[in-house]
Amino acid sequence: MRISTSQIYQQGITNILSKQTEVARIQQQIATQKRILAPSDDPAASAQVLSIENATSTTDQYQKNADMATSRLQLEEGAIASASEIMVRARELALQGRSGQYSDRERGFLAVEIRQLLGQMMSLANTVDGNGDYLFAGYQAKTKPFTIDGSTGSVQYNGDQGVRVLDISPTNTVADGDPGSEVFMMTRGGNGQFATSANTANTGTGVINVGSVTDADAFLAHDYRIVFTSATTYDVLDDTSGAVVLGGQAYTGGSSIGFDGQTMIITGAPAAGDEFNVSPSSYQSVFETLDRMATALETPAGTPAANAQLQNALNSAIADIDRSQDNFLEVRAAIGARQNIIEAQKSFNEDLNLQLTGLRSSLEDVDLVEAASNLNLRLVTLQAAQAAFARMQNLSLFNYL
Repeated sequence: MRISTSQIYQQGITNILSKQTEVARIQQQIATQKRILAPSDDPAASAQVLSIENATSTTDQYQKNADMATSRLQLEEGAIASASEIMVRARELALQGRSGQYSDRERGFLAVEIRQLLGQMMSLANTVDGNGDYLFAGYQAKTKPFTIDGSTGSVQYNGDQGVRVLDISPTNTVADGDPGSEVFMMTRGGNGQFATSANTANTGTGVINVGSVTDADAFLAHDYRIVFTSATTYDVLDDTSGAVVLGGQAYTGGSSIGFDGQTMIITGAPAAGDEFNVSPSSYQSVFETLDRMATALETPAGTPAANAQLQNALNSAIADIDRSQDNFLEVRAAIGARQNIIEAQKSFNEDLNLQLTGLRSSLEDVDLVEAASNLNLRLVTLQAAQAAFARMQNLSLFNYL
């Protein structure tokens, strides 16, 4: 077969260009430290790498969600911790006001501090996170959750019961907060099961304590009245059923009064016609607790009967503070549990990302030692091709004419 000069030249150039391409490709592999420079280099491995990239991207988003949830939960925990400290101080002030060592004017100073604490509680309840969202507004993140009704002076909740949930893994979600209604508005009054109070029209000096449930099986969540028929006798009436639970009972100050699985103690000297109420615990807000306490401290207590009313009001306030503290503690415990879940999931996500990175590296990263050896080999073959082409250029009949 006859080979023309042009064919020889073309074949030589093609070989040289092919070797140069191989050298350039290996140089790029070394420079990028990637074995796969295009999907066509290894279609199967390229598909696996793409799947790994998607899994890594998804896991990274889960980590971002976890960090966001952690940030909000830490902010919430700090706000509730501060709210708890406010209630601790309020309890101290209630005990001081109940001690009998303060004049009406001095109790007024205590009330001023209580109202300042109420303002601080409002500020905490309206905490805003780093994104400008209200922490305790539920889904209504841009709505100020707690405001004061101008006509009644009471605190209103403007948020909802929604709980924002973030995905921190394909199968694991976590709430990044709690609605303010559950944190600040849903505190059971009294001892958590029933609440005691004195009728504001009482003229004696009787003071009732918070009481307790002594027999859960016998306990009835009814409305009761303890009515003193004289200074030394009383009846217990069940206003829910209309029944007389106890009649003509002898009263001894400081002795327990028990009925339907519950007991309480009345001290002092009630007058005939005085009444004490026992009702199922209802929900009230921490703002209402503080406001009632301030009002009680602002009310003059210059007579024995008025002082007894003050004692009863502050006893109720102290019990309500204790229940609000229990509620804060429950919420903080739930926050701590969520934070533990997040930390455990973040650790798992980090391990997963590490595994994915190793697998991806094994598929697409270049072996530098092998690549360097291949580069030297390709350079030698390129040089040989170039030398052979140069020798072929000298094979011409004109050199012998």
